[in-house]
Amino acid sequence: MARRFVFELQAVLEQRHREEQRAQAALAAVQHERLEIERDLVDLRLAVEAERDVTRSMMVGRLTANSLREHIAGELGADRKARALAIKLAGVQKRIDAARDVLREASVQHEAINRLREQRLRAWMDELEKAERLEVDDLMVMRRGHEATEG
Repeated sequence: MARRFVFELQAVLEQRHREEQRAQAALAAVQHERLEIERDLVDLRLAVEAERDVTRSMMVGRLTANSLREHIAGELGADRKARALAIKLAGVQKRIDAARDVLREASVQHEAINRLREQRLRAWMDELEKAERLEVDDLMVMRRGHEATEG
């Protein structure tokens, strides 16, 4: 009957693997949030550039105080939004750094248990090979003994 390798810490290994996967998912979620903010910043920058182009085109010919005030207010509003997004982006970056640290720790712990499993598997295989060699040696001794008694 073939023996089967059983790692006594398999449940721990699986738990560490799940923790690593959760940490990867958390990091991915925060990185996705960062990408969304960066897209919003790009969109805002494009909107501000378009608004500036409109303001420049208005400066040719007749210019009213109200229209100029509206465009400047629009630019100031966009500037406030950009500053708010930059602050939000800085906060998200801190969360990304924290999530990376958590992932790094989870990966180290998972890898440590995985290495232990590999060591135990190698030791088990070595023991199995040794037992098989001893069994073959015993069979050879018995065969020689049987041949000696027949001859």
